Amino acid sequence: MRTRQWSFLLALLGCLCLLAACSGNTGPAPSPSATPSSTASPPPATLEAGSFRYEIHGAVERTAEGGERSNNTSPWEHILLFGEKGWKSDVTLYFPLDLGTGPHVMDAFTELVTEGRVSASSAIDNGHVFYAEAGGSLAIEFLVDGKLSGSFQFNAVDRADPTSRVSVSGSFREIPLPIVP
Repeated sequence: MRTRQWSFLLALLGCLCLLAACSGNTGPAPSPSATPSSTASPPPATLEAGSFRYEIHGAVERTAEGGERSNNTSPWEHILLFGEKGWKSDVTLYFPLDLGTGPHVMDAFTELVTEGRVSASSAIDNGHVFYAEAGGSLAIEFLVDGKLSGSFQFNAVDRADPTSRVSVSGSFREIPLPIVP
């Protein structure tokens, strides 16, 4: 029960932070290279079962549809890894074992695994690893028979070069999750 209370509290706190951040935004619009494409990833319903699509824009430009996929589970979280064919780029999503459907605020990436984290990272073949810097969003559309569908969006920065930034968006359909003992 304590885990559910913390998850609820973290989700509520994330929503409040998101509302506060959006309420007074009068700053300049982000540059086009830092914003996800309006034609980015198609909605999950248009993808084939078991497939994904993502786009990376900014310091690096990549698009992947289908390709490699790895589903892992730790004692605290699911780890979904979507990769361009030949692993030229990848996107990794981290989220709690008991994450439900609906929108979820994505936290800034941390290597410290914490119970209840929702985060992401992306690696590019030129050796750059981009980490969700200020978070983003993960929308779980449905989870049926252990298969997950949804979409994600996050802005990320290269830890080795903070001036190198990307915006990542994608969707996935009926991705089987490992069974948690």
